[in-house]
Amino acid sequence: MLMRFTLLFVTLLFSGQITFAAPKVVASQPCSLLEDLFTNSRNREAIFYERVTAPLENILPILRSSKSAKEAAIALTSQDYRASIFKVEALMRFYGEEKWAKNFTRYRPQLKGFEDYLGWAKDAQELPVTVEKYKLKIPTETVQYLKDDAVAKMNDFSKFLDEGHWIGEGNTMDRLLSDLKKVKVPSQTETAAYVLDKLAEEAKAIRKKKLDMNTLEGSEGIHELRRRLRWILIEVNAHRGQIEIVQDAKIPKAIEPFTHVGEESKKYLEYPKTELKLKQTVPFKESNYLALTYFVERLGDIKDSGELHNKVLEALVKSKAYASEKAANDWLTPYLKSKIEWKDYATEAKKAYEDLIKSKLLESIP
Repeated sequence: MLMRFTLLFVTLLFSGQITFAAPKVVASQPCSLLEDLFTNSRNREAIFYERVTAPLENILPILRSSKSAKEAAIALTSQDYRASIFKVEALMRFYGEEKWAKNFTRYRPQLKGFEDYLGWAKDAQELPVTVEKYKLKIPTETVQYLKDDAVAKMNDFSKFLDEGHWIGEGNTMDRLLSDLKKVKVPSQTETAAYVLDKLAEEAKAIRKKKLDMNTLEGSEGIHELRRRLRWILIEVNAHRGQIEIVQDAKIPKAIEPFTHVGEESKKYLEYPKTELKLKQTVPFKESNYLALTYFVERLGDIKDSGELHNKVLEALVKSKAYASEKAANDWLTPYLKSKIEWKDYATEAKKAYEDLIKSKLLESIP
């Protein structure tokens, strides 16, 4: 009986009298909640890699392949590797108060130290070049002091790399990157509200902070104002498109004069991009981005001018080219004004700060 039924069934099936409906398949749709969660998780990992791990991996080959700390120090100061560290440091700073970021931000002191020593070495190398560029005729013993200081700062950087175990296979950066892979990153939706609030909070903190434009360095001076404004720019860039630059329907009148920036600002104007698909972005007005760039560059020129004066003055005193700091300053200040149209940094910084307040830029961020 069973054999007859089976034979009849097969005959009808091949004759087409019995058919089965094919299952419906929707292209690119996750077939289960588990798969959807897996896809989101993979996307988060890719985003974290792009923003955090990849910039640091740019430095890794030098640290692994260098035969000595000195060799690594020379290679690292030959290009602008600080920019990569700044972006990661910016994210660590930005998310420092978030619970999920504890395993991420705990490396900030190490990266900060790395970036500091790298910066000090690079700046010391560039100062004699700047003196030569402007053809400043300073005493021979002062020129030699600047060269010796550049060597000393490079030695300090080499010592930092050596003592911090940053050189060779399995170095500190290797371990840092290995641990970063374990960080559990929240979704874009979860971080979107935080990003908006944090940007507004940072701008408000600048407005409320008491700043003294007569002071070049320190926590209340020109450098501090520029540093805080620049952090916002770097944070926008470091998010690689999650903070999206959007055109204004109409640029506010107070901000418009400060949205015109020159060629020298291109490093900031390379708007952040990503190869990944972002489900949710946070808008950031283009006029605010341009105005931030303008004030960062303007304050940067003022800071550089002031630092050139102060560093050369320090070198004149330490090299004993003049009997006193006053005597050195009495010669240096008018000399710089005659050679490079040097202006008093405090006067220029006060004007820039007044313009920043009048623009109401900080009230309109993000």
